[in-house]
Amino acid sequence: MRMEKAVGIAVSGLGEISQLHIKGILRSKHGKLIGVFSHSHERAREIARMYGIKAYSSYEELCRDNDVDAVIIASKDEDHLPQTVEAAKAGKHVLVEKPPALTVTDVEFMNKICKENNVICMPVHNYIYTPQMMRLKDIIMRGDLGKPLYAFASVFHKISEENARKYHGTLITQAYHLVYSLLFLFGDAEYVTGYLDNVSYKEYKNIDDLAIVILKFKNGVVGHILSGWCCDDPTPTSWTWMVKVFLEKGVFTFNSMEALSYSQSASYYQSRTIDFQESFFNIVSYFIDNVIINKEPPLSTMEDAIKTFKILESIKSHKIDIARI
Repeated sequence: MRMEKAVGIAVSGLGEISQLHIKGILRSKHGKLIGVFSHSHERAREIARMYGIKAYSSYEELCRDNDVDAVIIASKDEDHLPQTVEAAKAGKHVLVEKPPALTVTDVEFMNKICKENNVICMPVHNYIYTPQMMRLKDIIMRGDLGKPLYAFASVFHKISEENARKYHGTLITQAYHLVYSLLFLFGDAEYVTGYLDNVSYKEYKNIDDLAIVILKFKNGVVGHILSGWCCDDPTPTSWTWMVKVFLEKGVFTFNSMEALSYSQSASYYQSRTIDFQESFFNIVSYFIDNVIINKEPPLSTMEDAIKTFKILESIKSHKIDIARI
């Protein structure tokens, strides 16, 4: 019986989400957690002691480690670009948190460097790895309910100004998820229009807390995305996280309030759903077991991240009301 080599994984960045990545490594068939890096050396040592692994004193040390085959980059957004480039040049595969970078130019550069160094670079587009999203994609592909016509997707919950200043607005941070999800379901978009605003923040006026995106896909589907940090929606038909697709013969809908949920150091009101947690386990396992070991293509690629950023940047530019992409 042929024994397959374990895939050595290191994690950079040790915030809340990285803990789900680590659990995903441990649950995968072929992944082996080798070590962790954080700008907080104390935090790195704490996690290293917990799992009996290495705590790197620098990111350069992580990239020099021959036991590491791939890096999961879950650091702050500004670190994604330089850490991905350094890992790629060291011959490490990369699973990089979203957004992969902060501009489409930087995402294109990351993709180019990874291809030149013959390594995989896969964005953490975790929403498409939820069981519900996979089931919806299957229904659309089989045509069980006819052709899709219209889709509405929302991520809507309150984030305080103090927390919001750590990010780059609801468009890049939250609507990003919904854009790549609709691209996954319906293929390439042809037209986009949108609106950004700050309707609640008093001090940080430059942070958008409300984003509306309208997409027309090449297959004729119209997509409507709503993303907001300005208020909560605890109602039974909550828009906290919702996807609703109207097809010729029916409607497919799911939202976070209908899913099993758990609370684990959530940084804001919204409790985490089991599907949310599973999406990270699933994407990490897919990266290791399917993509690296079995050489299967990712479900969502850096090319998809580039398409997503082109849509978001066309909205942020405010140059024209309707942008052809």
